[in-house]
Amino acid sequence: MKRGIKKTIAAMMGGVMIFMLPVFSPIMKAADNVLNKVSEDDFDDAATMGDGVFAKSGNSFENMSDGDQYYYIAEDGTKTSLTEAIKAQNIDAFYRTTTGVNYLLNGVVVAGHENKVAFMDKDGELWGEPIYSSVLYVNDNMFFGSTSEQNGSGYHVFDGWGLYKKDGTLIDNLDTVPVNYSEEDASSGVKQPETVIENNRDNDAEESYEITMETDENGEVVARIQDSIFNKGYSYVHNKLLCLSGVNGIPSLRMYNEDGTKVMEVENIRRYYVSESSDYIGAVDTANCVQVYNYSGEHLFTAENCNYFDVEELQKYGYAGISGNRIVDANGNVVVQGDDIAGFDSQAAVVWNGEEAKLVNMNQEDLFPITPLYEEMVEDGYKLTSTSVYYNNSHLFVSIYQKNDNNEAKCATKVFNLDGEVITSVDGYWLAEAPEGVVNEEYMLLKNTDYFKRALFDLAGNQLTDVQSNLNFWYEGWGAADNLIAYSSTYQDAKMVHTLIFRDGTTIECQSRPFYINNRAVISSDEGTYVINGSGGVMIPAGQYNDFMLSEYSPYIIGLYENGSDVLDESGQVLNDRNEYTNVSHTAIFSDFKNSSGQFQNGITSNGMLVAENKAGKVNIVKVGKVLKSLDPLSAINDQIYTGNPVKPNIIVTSGGAALTEGTDYTIEFFENTAVGKGKVVITGIGEYTGTQEAEFNIVYKKSEAPENVTAAFTNDNFIKVSWKKVDSADGYIIYRKDSKTNNYKYLMMTSKNTVLSLIDKEVSKSNIYSYRVYSYNNYDQRILGPASKEATAKATVLSGVKNVAAAPAGKNKVKLTWSVVKNADGYLIYAQKDGKYGYCGMTSGASFTDKKAIDSDYNFYWVFAYEKDTDGKMIPGESGKYVFAKGIVPTVTGMKASSAKGSVNLSWNKVTDAQGYLVYGKTASGKYGYIGMTSETVFVDKKASKNEYNFYWVYAYYKNNAGNNIVSGAPKYVYGKAK
Repeated sequence: MKRGIKKTIAAMMGGVMIFMLPVFSPIMKAADNVLNKVSEDDFDDAATMGDGVFAKSGNSFENMSDGDQYYYIAEDGTKTSLTEAIKAQNIDAFYRTTTGVNYLLNGVVVAGHENKVAFMDKDGELWGEPIYSSVLYVNDNMFFGSTSEQNGSGYHVFDGWGLYKKDGTLIDNLDTVPVNYSEEDASSGVKQPETVIENNRDNDAEESYEITMETDENGEVVARIQDSIFNKGYSYVHNKLLCLSGVNGIPSLRMYNEDGTKVMEVENIRRYYVSESSDYIGAVDTANCVQVYNYSGEHLFTAENCNYFDVEELQKYGYAGISGNRIVDANGNVVVQGDDIAGFDSQAAVVWNGEEAKLVNMNQEDLFPITPLYEEMVEDGYKLTSTSVYYNNSHLFVSIYQKNDNNEAKCATKVFNLDGEVITSVDGYWLAEAPEGVVNEEYMLLKNTDYFKRALFDLAGNQLTDVQSNLNFWYEGWGAADNLIAYSSTYQDAKMVHTLIFRDGTTIECQSRPFYINNRAVISSDEGTYVINGSGGVMIPAGQYNDFMLSEYSPYIIGLYENGSDVLDESGQVLNDRNEYTNVSHTAIFSDFKNSSGQFQNGITSNGMLVAENKAGKVNIVKVGKVLKSLDPLSAINDQIYTGNPVKPNIIVTSGGAALTEGTDYTIEFFENTAVGKGKVVITGIGEYTGTQEAEFNIVYKKSEAPENVTAAFTNDNFIKVSWKKVDSADGYIIYRKDSKTNNYKYLMMTSKNTVLSLIDKEVSKSNIYSYRVYSYNNYDQRILGPASKEATAKATVLSGVKNVAAAPAGKNKVKLTWSVVKNADGYLIYAQKDGKYGYCGMTSGASFTDKKAIDSDYNFYWVFAYEKDTDGKMIPGESGKYVFAKGIVPTVTGMKASSAKGSVNLSWNKVTDAQGYLVYGKTASGKYGYIGMTSETVFVDKKASKNEYNFYWVYAYYKNNAGNNIVSGAPKYVYGKAK
């Protein structure tokens, strides 16, 4: 099976590898004006920290006193004081590392207080508090921290590790450390693993848990992680943290988003395989099955009986090999299987079953048999003793090893295409071993009959090297070089000689195998130490420097000589003046942390910053090239209107408040700036300006203005007309009406033209009050409403108040009401107030009404309302008129007459309804008013009437109420007469 390549993300000293060999020659001439001070200050110690420098005045970082001053120096020379923050947080030590990994590269330094530590960033902010025994950097948002306590014997008892947010909030507890410990310093030339991303079966033990199978109290066999775990790993890949650790003795794989949100947790995982170039995670569990996940935490499939999984194969081909005898697709379906699989790609695979081999496609349909191919390669008189068959990248490699009766050996190799045609034939060489390590897309390493020697061939069959021992392809884990193909290691004159072999045939001998960084390598040879590029070309010749520091992030190279160093460009030109700076690679001195040295030899940052020692023995912060100015943060950007095309708001870019020029001082890029949503602009400084500034802005649909002059009124036919003023930018209007029950607005209707400026609402009742709002809208890929108009309300015109209302007693407990007819009235509602209580009294369609429940002991007050009925038959009262009042008593006597008779005055009157009798009162012109008599008839004879003067008479009707009291009518008009 084709093996993947183990990849390691390393933390180094500024991305620098150092190779120490004692060779020295005079320096080159210094170039003019290329190394400039970032800050005019002299410091006593400093260390590159991210893209800036952590600097100190007063002493080295190792020695701390009250008068020390601390700063962070940015690329543009901005100096931020950290002194007060450090004192306020009681920091008493600074460390380069707690694990052997230099986290200064990530822009943090380890700060300590009473032998406990925490990360501190460039703003002087602690990540959590200094309470941890050790800390491990994950990303800008989170870190690992361990805790321990000292027992009575003075030993530290390990409590476990935790994953924490930057503010110190615990994300998860971990029983075991999730990283490789290494006490080797970066200056040793060993690449320190910050994150282990394994993909190599040969190194399973190096990245695996020590697992035992135990029987629990229920008799079930379970996996347990041992206390003496020798290696654990965590990976930060695809902006996800994968952490392999133990929890309560159970091995567990967890995955977190970059903000610390847990994506998944899977127990009983021994190891896992990931790669930056693959979207898959292969997690090997304790049952020797591979659980395959994606980076969303979704479980994709299970590969049984398998303890290795090449995630890069699955990404590259869409297929992965399982246990050497199966191939599965991206859904876990077995597509090819046999006794053995000898190589595959997305098109075909070699399958062995017993002694028979054949090439099949990925549906396991035969393409052609392979056995006849190698059988035909056997020469007459020879017998086949060994066969090697391998398929890679559309090429089928078939090799044989054969002997005759005299034990003479021959070998041969042929390369076939997918049609079974021979494209290359090599005699005398064969694939003598597991071929996946000696064949790639361009070359093959073939052995002759001497099992211990190889030669390099291209796929056309051209031999590129002599036969030699220990010839191998260049391993990607040793660094990428453009044209480096292979290397060999041989003993010459009792010493090991390493040879690099390049694509164009160039070979370079060196005393130790180099490591490529940024397509460069430092070569140690008998002539001295020098630097080559990825094609083997010499960049800086030997004889000038003892050693070099290469940067993963910068094109510049630091050349080390005795007691000093220079910074050089790619042509070897010295960029500093030794009369000013004797050493551009100052070694910062931090406190030692347990077995980890505090010495840190500064390299060069990605933006060209260096920590240099001057003639006065002080430290300066310098930079290759001009000291660039920073961009000011961008101001907030107003919302932008969607147009269907890329939106590019006008951005004012400044530095120190001064406006800059696009193309000269900065470049501008827009992202996601077409669709409605969030757009982003990125400003990048150029020329004399550096850094980037980003800002987001909203892209929104344009909203029309709110319609104005909205009115609503009842029409003569009892409908409501809603009208408004035209909005020129609108595509139409939507009208909402308030629901009188819920008091919420509901959709009523929509117009599709902005020239329609009114509507008739027919679903109305004059008994209700109606309110309306009108919205303009615009048509995009969806309908976008503008703001609402002001509310317009319609109320029906009601009848006028009833006029000429009169109230008069109409009998016992009766009052009669009369009024003038109201035009268009369908009837009248009578309301009354009696004994202080107001309420409905009655209704009528005429112009009079008799209240037969009137009280007689006091006045009854009445209001009469005209009403009309709406379309629903509901009565709509008109306006209120003046009230009237009367008692519910018998009416005043009418029709009174007085006639003279001999010796008397005869009285008569009309009968009064409900009267039980009549009381007669009178007086003479000169006499007093008083009672004269009573009768139940409608006549009365006053036999005591005066003959000499007029007699005046009043007659009152009366009745007795339920209490037996006489209730008397109102006063009538008087009459008069004389007796004869």
